[in-house]
Amino acid sequence: MRALKIGSKIVRSAGWLVGVVCARTAWGLWCLLRGDVAASAEEARFIGILLHDELLAALILARKLSGGVPTAVRPDRILVVKLDRIGDMVNTTPVFDALATAFPRARIDVVGHPAPLSLLEADPRIGERIAYRSSLYHPVPLLPPSWRDWRLVATLMRRRYPLVVYLRGSAPFLLLGLVSPLVATKYVRDEHVVERYLKAVRPVAPLVGRPALTLHVRPEVRQSVRERVLAPLAAGCTVAVHATAAVAMKEWPLERYVAVADALHARWGADVVFLATKSEEARVRRGLEGARFTHTVQASLTLPEVAALIAESDLFVGNDSGLSHIAAAVGTPSVLAWGSANINEARPLANASRTVILHRPLPCRSVCPEIRCINATPIACLKDITVDEAISAAARLLDRERRTERLVAWRS
Repeated sequence: MRALKIGSKIVRSAGWLVGVVCARTAWGLWCLLRGDVAASAEEARFIGILLHDELLAALILARKLSGGVPTAVRPDRILVVKLDRIGDMVNTTPVFDALATAFPRARIDVVGHPAPLSLLEADPRIGERIAYRSSLYHPVPLLPPSWRDWRLVATLMRRRYPLVVYLRGSAPFLLLGLVSPLVATKYVRDEHVVERYLKAVRPVAPLVGRPALTLHVRPEVRQSVRERVLAPLAAGCTVAVHATAAVAMKEWPLERYVAVADALHARWGADVVFLATKSEEARVRRGLEGARFTHTVQASLTLPEVAALIAESDLFVGNDSGLSHIAAAVGTPSVLAWGSANINEARPLANASRTVILHRPLPCRSVCPEIRCINATPIACLKDITVDEAISAAARLLDRERRTERLVAWRS
């Protein structure tokens, strides 16, 4: 009977997979024929991730049938596979808490993209940070794994980790499941990503207490940011703004961020620092040409320095991006303009009283592919959010922070 149920589940899953892959392939080819190479590449990435996840599910099923991962495992070394983006790495930090608590003598190694890994450079829970660039999750040319990639995976296989925590990988890393006990995530719609990650490790390392995002920033990095970035600013109030995003489906119009920055400077005398990458700097500076006041642009900071700047700021204003999760992890109040992503799954794990998410529950959200807009009014989820809403939310948070500061000062 069990074999029959498993067989039926496999058949249904295979039928669903074939349907989705065919539909997304057809759309990707149509985009390519229209000359939209970027959209076609995103569809190809989606299909690659989908096929990888189905192979992972098959691997997990095979391990369950052969006995699964023993719940009494006591590893001295653990490998966490996390190849995707900045916010995803920040959302992994509760898993580090669970593993470090359950196995205090174990060394936790993490394999991931170099940029997100840099956020862990001061993390005492982490042993080795192993760099790997996967084109499935980052905006680089979509290429198959190179011989260097396969060599790295072969090296990790030879280590025979007593436990592999597989949170987001690519095809070569599936081979780790052949030589090491492995626990992995399983996607469930509307389930928050942190809960998804914790469910993967719960059989071997249940988290004690409520999950919380934690980032460790070196004191010397924070001091450097204070001296080089914040000290030249005149105001006692600093607002960090991240006005760009990896995809247009997540980006509130830049001119609206500029209007918010002007309003906060006019009302609070706030110094507003726009954060950007080198490739985004010129666009941000062009957007600021229409500002009523002068605002700062920082495009040369390392990611740990960005985290330090956000931690030192009174407020963060931005899109649904990795930096919004950094703000949650360092405890900075935030105002976020929410785009296409499923808010139940992807919202920052932060204190609701210190985070305002401007969100439009449009009917199209239930079927939104997230990488392209299907609404009759393009990106209505973002364009419907007004400047006044953002200013009002920012003012409430700044007022609250100032009241708290005055109360602490009075009591002391």
